[in-house]
Amino acid sequence: MTTAEAKKAISAAADYGVERISLTGGEPTIRKDLFELVAFCKSLNVGMIQVQTNARMLSLKPFCSRLFSSGATEIFVSLHSHTPEVQDAITRVKGSFHQTVAGVKNIMEASRRAGREDSVFANLVVSGHNFAQLPETVRFFHGLGFPLMEIEYPRLMGNAWRFRKLIPPRPQAAVKMREAAETARSLGMGLFIDDFPVCLSEGFYDFNAYTKLGNDQVELNFSGGAVKGKGSGKMHGAVCARCSARGICEGDWEENIRFFRWDGFRPLSKTALSSAMEEVHRGHET
Repeated sequence: MTTAEAKKAISAAADYGVERISLTGGEPTIRKDLFELVAFCKSLNVGMIQVQTNARMLSLKPFCSRLFSSGATEIFVSLHSHTPEVQDAITRVKGSFHQTVAGVKNIMEASRRAGREDSVFANLVVSGHNFAQLPETVRFFHGLGFPLMEIEYPRLMGNAWRFRKLIPPRPQAAVKMREAAETARSLGMGLFIDDFPVCLSEGFYDFNAYTKLGNDQVELNFSGGAVKGKGSGKMHGAVCARCSARGICEGDWEENIRFFRWDGFRPLSKTALSSAMEEVHRGHET
């Protein structure tokens, strides 16, 4: 995607009234026009300008400062484990763990200087390499100073489809997500669990992004060359038609259904949904 194409897409999103734009993959920090695009978002009065990054370029301190001075309001760091062995295996880059952790420390310092404390968050994509250690990883991220982390269940496309047999089935992943949620609660750390069906989120309804966020965010994917709203490419199944949570849950990605089918999905009754939302409200009050 060229600079002109990116600006056209950003303008279209802003004209539509989108208040949140996320600049993402491949890796936006290797683009020479990143600061220009961030500043362009700011000039259009976009309220939230997020940059998603592996943080390796953030090992350069001037780069961190310039991100905030250009107008970035949030930095989402992709860090998928608390151990070098697992992180480097996932990224397939030796030394990536230490580079990313160094970048995290720099961007945390830059956020404080810019008066944007609590604007740097962590993103972890679940895989067969890391899901069993989610509670330990939550503790590690908390120790790095992240006020909030996102655990994202993957969409099985690209490399994720190629290695789909390594992705834990949703019910199996839910067990460790529940433990991760309990750990986050005990630490007082913010947590979102994204792209995960509400019906499988018992014990962490209050952390499920469907119950916490609206769908007003647009993602500008440089590698895909398109702007996509949250939920594009998702579907509901017959089991969802009987579920009281259908109004807030988007179901699952089409690619995930093709591989996992609807295994684990179960319709929530109105009573079960009411109990779930009470859990959400209690979570918001604490």
